[in-house]
Amino acid sequence: MSVWIAALEAGPWGWRHRWSSIEYQAAERFRELLATLAMADALLGTQSLESAQRILRRAVHDTAFQVQTGVPPVWVSGQLMDPWLNYSGLWVSGCSDEQWPPQIAPVALIPVRLQRQYGVISAGAESQLALAADLQRRWQNRAGQCVFSYADPGDGASSTPSPLLPRNLVPLLALTPAPRPHWRAMLAAAPQLESLWDERAPPVSQTERTRGVSTLKAQSQCAFRGFAETRLDARTLEQPVPGFNERERGELVHHALEHIWSTLRDSSSLTALSAEAQRLLLDEAARGALAFVCKRRDPGARWRQRERVRLQNLLALWLDIERLRMPFVVEAVEGNAEEARFGGLDFRVRIDRVDRLSDGSRVLIDYKTGAAIRDWGGERPDNPQLPIYALLLPKALVAVAYAKVNAAEPRFVAESERRDIFYRRSRISQLEGMPNFAALVGLWARRVERIAGEFAAGRAEVAPTLRACKTCYLQGLCRVPAPLEEPEDSRE
Repeated sequence: MSVWIAALEAGPWGWRHRWSSIEYQAAERFRELLATLAMADALLGTQSLESAQRILRRAVHDTAFQVQTGVPPVWVSGQLMDPWLNYSGLWVSGCSDEQWPPQIAPVALIPVRLQRQYGVISAGAESQLALAADLQRRWQNRAGQCVFSYADPGDGASSTPSPLLPRNLVPLLALTPAPRPHWRAMLAAAPQLESLWDERAPPVSQTERTRGVSTLKAQSQCAFRGFAETRLDARTLEQPVPGFNERERGELVHHALEHIWSTLRDSSSLTALSAEAQRLLLDEAARGALAFVCKRRDPGARWRQRERVRLQNLLALWLDIERLRMPFVVEAVEGNAEEARFGGLDFRVRIDRVDRLSDGSRVLIDYKTGAAIRDWGGERPDNPQLPIYALLLPKALVAVAYAKVNAAEPRFVAESERRDIFYRRSRISQLEGMPNFAALVGLWARRVERIAGEFAAGRAEVAPTLRACKTCYLQGLCRVPAPLEEPEDSRE
């Protein structure tokens, strides 16, 4: 920076006798800046012209400069200081009992006892009081007229003057407040409020798309949830987890079971399957499912290996559950999406699996890798998925079931009119009081039509079922807290 100083001294600095006051002050401030930067020559070292210009331009931009034009007639300051000059008048604001003397404000990173020991004024009430009294005395001595004022905080409360102020001075704003009307008069003069319950959305148009069974499931649990998830597209963000997340693990099980039953086709092939043949089949199914899911997101070779082993063990455990069933033939696995129409709305539904028993009757199965309970009953079922499946394929239907494919409790959760479909000694379903399964399907049809019709009409009030809020993430939107936890034995 010594080069810049030499250039300034050899150049325009020599014509300073022709400068105006403003030019002289600017040049003097610039000369001080160059001298400050020159102290960093040892640190910055040799710089190119472009680099030195960038450093100088940044330093000039960050340097505060204001032209001095003499003593102003009015001086406004936000600092507590001694006015060294004599003034004709001095106005000090903020002199309420809460602000004057100032409150103690010790440095947060230093012990208060140590600050008071070394005389830090802001660390103690006594030192703050002494400072305020000294400043107040100086203000009164240096000003011909001294005014102390304060203001109300603006939240309906009233402030009072500081007891430190001289008793013979009347604060400027310490006037008698305007009379306020009695609360009864204010209540009588208040305008009448109207209550408006806006719980009806516009009817669903022909161009709007639904989310299939998920739309009717959300609508049945809470009309507002069905409206928000489908029509407002409100959804939760997936949390990143190491390895495969829950959704991807569910997809792995679906694809693996689809391969297994596409190969076996019936229960007799499963019964005749040797241990080595089963090991090879499960390994092939697991590898194929991993290859399919990893096309979208691959967490890495280590996670693929761990998931392959876990998936093989889980599938082997599940096939032992399938061997307990009466003879069956797998009629369809993950077939084409079925076209459905409920309540004037079109839906696309894909059934995981359709089994045909030896007498020609049918069983519909949906795979679940997480919790699976009997959640399809009642006028507002928590999940109308199995009833919707039954409405699409009602011919010769005798049972619907969740296949709970998990290591903790692998089992079928079913609605069946016969005892021996899934287990030899399973409990007969109550069929919600209906005489047979066909009558139950008719009851489900009326419920699904009603739920779909309510969604199509725009019904969107916040009215959750008991279990709905426990799996919902829209509390910030509907502003309804989740209900109290239910006992565990009430979930079955």
